[in-house]
Amino acid sequence: MSRALIGTSGWSYAHWKRVFYPDGCTGTKMLPFYAQHFHTVELNASFYRLPKAITFDGWAQKTPQGFVFAVKASRFITHIKRLADIKQPWEAFIANASHLGEKLGPVLFQLPPSLKADTSVLDDFFAQLPNTLLYVLEPRNQSFFQQPVIDLMRRHNICLCVADSPRYPRSFVTTATFVYVRLHGSTSLYGSKYTDEELGFWADKVWAWLKQDLDVYVYFNNDLEGFAVENARTLMEMLGQEPPAADSRT
Repeated sequence: MSRALIGTSGWSYAHWKRVFYPDGCTGTKMLPFYAQHFHTVELNASFYRLPKAITFDGWAQKTPQGFVFAVKASRFITHIKRLADIKQPWEAFIANASHLGEKLGPVLFQLPPSLKADTSVLDDFFAQLPNTLLYVLEPRNQSFFQQPVIDLMRRHNICLCVADSPRYPRSFVTTATFVYVRLHGSTSLYGSKYTDEELGFWADKVWAWLKQDLDVYVYFNNDLEGFAVENARTLMEMLGQEPPAADSRT
């Protein structure tokens, strides 16, 4: 049976204090508190610097059974190596991330706007990814939305990210056995709050994907002022979902 997991992009934000986190909830207390409210989170810190294996271990231990971490791959792979000759950095990345165990969810590759699609490079890149995990590509160049690239992603079961923002291209084409949505803010990148009408649109999309027997992962990346938390909660309510803390009481 397909499922929808709703969360935010990251959890460790000082400006979420009192907006989401209560007084005294700082540092290592943040993730356990977050996991009482959401079933999943998108880990962004791994894009900038690879966390140690022991750090991934700690995150896994601080979250309940069934919690899912989507993990953003290192920018060294996407922005420096530009998806070519990635064997060593990929092995280093996945060796550490695998310490999340069964809580490791989709791996996200966010690409720079300057990177254009090359089906030969993409085919080689996809072939190096073990099929035991789920993978998401978030391109920011229009060349990735052409049919040959779409067909290639489908052959490798690579998900084309549905990315909503005022700056980058968006597509609702499904290319994998699941759907991955990143909501960066509809009018201001990272800084705008989604209206109930806009969230209703996304709720309808999620229902439609679920009816196609596709798992759906949705992450709000409009973290300014805690908008991501508020919007994620509202979308969960629209989908009839309870937070984990409520689940544990039933």
